[in-house]
Formats: sequence, structure tokens, C-alpha cells
Amino acid sequence: MRAARIVALVLAPLLVLAGPTRAGGVNFAWDACWSEGGALDKSFLCNTNQGAETAVGSFAPARDHADFLGTDITVDLYSRGTFPLPDWWEFINSGTCRRTALQASFDFAEAPQTACLDPWSRLALWQFSPYLIYNLPPSPPHGDAFLARIHLSAALQNGVPLAAGVEYDGFQLVISNTKTVGSDACEGCCGPLFLVFAQVRVFDQSGDAEYLSAALANQVISWQGGYGNCATPARNRTWGAIKSLYR
Repeated sequence: MRAARIVALVLAPLLVLAGPTRAGGVNFAWDACWSEGGALDKSFLCNTNQGAETAVGSFAPARDHADFLGTDITVDLYSRGTFPLPDWWEFINSGTCRRTALQASFDFAEAPQTACLDPWSRLALWQFSPYLIYNLPPSPPHGDAFLARIHLSAALQNGVPLAAGVEYDGFQLVISNTKTVGSDACEGCCGPLFLVFAQVRVFDQSGDAEYLSAALANQVISWQGGYGNCATPARNRTWGAIKSLYR
């Protein structure tokens, strides 16, 4: 139960520009902003090292920001398998199997921008903080072996205005398919996993920050249906149980 609590932390409010203003919050989806047709689940056959899978986070502030400068983002990954977090999902830290397979992007130039607007204009400077996994200090929340936590920060050199209730493109997590097959393949691609957009801190030039950690429409996305494409047994964790831990 404790791990599920960490994976469902944030379901922040989605706003379609033509619709009524809502309270602030976050959305999460595969391939596109949730409000522009993003997917709830990603199923991958784990049969190629080519290409990448992209998870897209968006947010709607609850109040206006005259000079938005950037964000601090928290995303939790939770494995449903009977094993600790698989090697395929261990990134960034020295000695991990797919150290360089996780990247971020703030380039939304090709997005339709019909429901989610781009505040970055390809000008964001970004970085990951240490990727928190069980077998390396510091450990993730509660020391849970089935959990990983991503910290991602992005900033602009010059502030831009954000309007309350409007949904903005937040970030893209780009997960390369490298080392999925072959002699140096990393285990665990076909196993079940949930990803949760747990929180975003929106800050501006005044130093005043707004924290968003509620779902607009969807905060939790699944990998391999959350149940897996392999014959590996899974823990009896349901979608609803994971979401309940973030309420």
C-alpha cells in the first residue's frame, strides 16, 4: 500500500481553453498532452532497440503568474512485478544498465497547441537531479524497492505570463528503447509499471511558488497495461489502489 501511495500523488486539473476555468492541477499521458489525445497506456513488444517512448506532463496553474520562470517536477515510477524495479527502468546513476536511456524535452513546436499551450518556446534549460532507486543512496520515499523517483527542473532566462486555469505543456520524458534486445539487453522491459506525475512546483521571478499535486483529469499512466507482456507473476496491485495512495 505504501508504494501505491507514492505512485498516484498527483492528478491535477486539465483545462480545455474553450471550457470553463478549473482549479489548478496536472495531467499525464503517453505521446501527447492528455487534453490533446494523449494515451493512458503504452504497450511495447520489447523486440527492438530502435525508437523511443514519450510521456507528456502538463499543468494548469490555479492563479496567474506574470513572470513564470520555470518548474520543479516529480514523477514516480512503480513496478507491479515480484522483483524490485527492473534494470530496464534504472537510469542516470553510474553503473545502471540504461544510464543514458532517459532524457527530457521541452520542445513542443510540433504539438497542436489547441488545448495545451507551450510556455517554453524551445528556450528551457533543464536538468535531472539524482534518480532515486532502492539500491543507491539516497533511497526513494519509504525505502521502497518497487519505486523510483524522478526529479526534473526546467527554467527560462526571461519570464513569461501564465493564466490561471489554462493548461500548459509541462515536459516530455523520452525513454529510449536502447538495450532492449541483444547480448547487452537489460531485463524488465515487458514487465508492468505505473508512472505518476506526482507534483510540480511553478515558480516566477518574485520567488513566489505554486505547488500543484492534484489531478485535472489523469495523473497515472501505465506501461504494458500495468500488468505486463511477459509471463512474470505480478503483485496484486490494482489501478485504483495506486491512485488512492495519492489522495
